Amino acid sequence: MSYFRPDLNFETASEKELEVYMLIKSCWEEDPERRPDFKRVENCLGKIISKIHNQDNESYIDNMIRRLQMYSRNLENLVEERTVLYKAERDRADCLNFMLLPGSVHTGNSTL
Repeated sequence: MSYFRPDLNFETASEKELEVYMLIKSCWEEDPERRPDFKRVENCLGKIISKIHNQDNESYIDNMIRRLQMYSRNLENLVEERTVLYKAERDRADCLNFMLLPGSVHTGNSTL
């Protein structure tokens, strides 16, 4: 019985890609005893990801936490920028309303 496997192009792969390809290939072993267990896969992926990000001494979890912190800081900066833009646009709209609407609408005094 033949199983479908995607093509892994070992000839054109970079060193980092080769490591991932070898891990994938070992997970495809027909004999379950020869396949890596989850802990080994996790450790290998952690090392590969750490190398990609030039953090060789960092564990997989540390790497994920560091990346989440970077994402959080990025998000905070983006929210701050958008808030400034929103406030500027709101002030501009208020200014236009004051110019277009009669004074009684601004002060809330209506003659109805």
